[in-house]
Amino acid sequence: MAAAVSKNNAYSVLAGSLTNVATSLTVTTGHGDRFPVVSGSDWAILTLNDSAGNIEIIKCTARGSGADTMTIARAQEGTTARAWSIGDIVELRPTAGTVASVDGTQTLTNKSMSGADNTFTSIPTAALVVVAAIKTFLDAANLVAARAALGLTSIGEALATAASAAAGRSAISAAKDGANTDITSVGAITGVTAATANRSTLLATTEFAGQSAPAGAIQAFAMNTVPAGWLECDGSAVSRASYPNLLAALIKSSTATITIATPGVVSWTAHGRRAHDPIRFTTTGALPTGLAVATTYYVRSTGLTADAFQLSATPGGAAINTSGTQSGVHTAIHAPHGIGDGSTTFNVPDYRGEFLRGWDAGKGTDASRAFGLSQTDAIQGHKHSLGLTLGGSGAGGNGGSWVSTATDTGTPISDGTNGTPRTAAETRPRNMAVMYCIKT
Repeated sequence: MAAAVSKNNAYSVLAGSLTNVATSLTVTTGHGDRFPVVSGSDWAILTLNDSAGNIEIIKCTARGSGADTMTIARAQEGTTARAWSIGDIVELRPTAGTVASVDGTQTLTNKSMSGADNTFTSIPTAALVVVAAIKTFLDAANLVAARAALGLTSIGEALATAASAAAGRSAISAAKDGANTDITSVGAITGVTAATANRSTLLATTEFAGQSAPAGAIQAFAMNTVPAGWLECDGSAVSRASYPNLLAALIKSSTATITIATPGVVSWTAHGRRAHDPIRFTTTGALPTGLAVATTYYVRSTGLTADAFQLSATPGGAAINTSGTQSGVHTAIHAPHGIGDGSTTFNVPDYRGEFLRGWDAGKGTDASRAFGLSQTDAIQGHKHSLGLTLGGSGAGGNGGSWVSTATDTGTPISDGTNGTPRTAAETRPRNMAVMYCIKT
């Protein structure tokens, strides 16, 4: 069976000139065995070319071992037979015709390269798929068809044909494919949404990027319009269904059991509560005596464990004792900013006109302060020193009466350096008004 034969890096130059009808050629002495041995019905495709860029594809139909002369058939694969000069190049290079011969239905089915002269013997089927793709690429009429043959996008085509990195960048910007006129026409790039706390280098979606501020984060804004993904901290009741992430961040709740004891103990597995946290209860039945629904109580530091705590009526106050009977299922709720209507809404913090202060959390600077609760203005306890002149009556200072006179300290006055003191209905520092918002 006829088969195409080949050999790696077969290259030489003509030892003599050729006319356009010559049927044999001779290469430089000793170069013949660079080319495959061709016998019987086998053949090899060669290419003639010169310094002017002229090309003619020819078919070698016979060459014996050690021979520098070979028999040829002219004008193959649509090229034209022409005259060639001594020194013009003869080489074995891939052509569309060569690849066509490696079609899986033709002579090289299941053949591969082996043997001393690298002739074909048995090619794996998988290799034929690659060869078929190369054939399709070489047969392509233009770049768009070639791109389709290789599965390239228009940008991939531009990169594949670019001569340098700079040319590649320019080619990408100029890549055209139908309605797409440049790189900006590629469209929006999408990627996976990584899980919370995922530190991978995966491309993130807009949704994931927007989660860089977690639900419940507070941000001051220098404008009075609320940005997307945030709510103004105005104390309003908002929908639980519309803002589930914020609901989960602001309100913690769980079924709980309450002992009837002195003091009463609330059991709430892995509650995560801290001393002075506010707690409310709902129930399907009745709470024990000492506790009531819709009333705010506070976690005591005494008796606080990972799964249980005692309650007081005020932050840092005395423990509440429970008595009597109870029934139903109790739910303990930690909602420092408000539970809304308790079913469809909840409250966001109200920070309008307020300064924010770091929670004491047991440090002692702001002792017994409940998280999330407000404070009124105040000044540090102090006293004033005031000199008084006392007047009296009586002869010689004996037997007379003395009168002590209280006097108003008067309006604050300048110390002569810092100007007239400013007074108002509250004690406050110098400040600027901003809008606090909370991430949803």
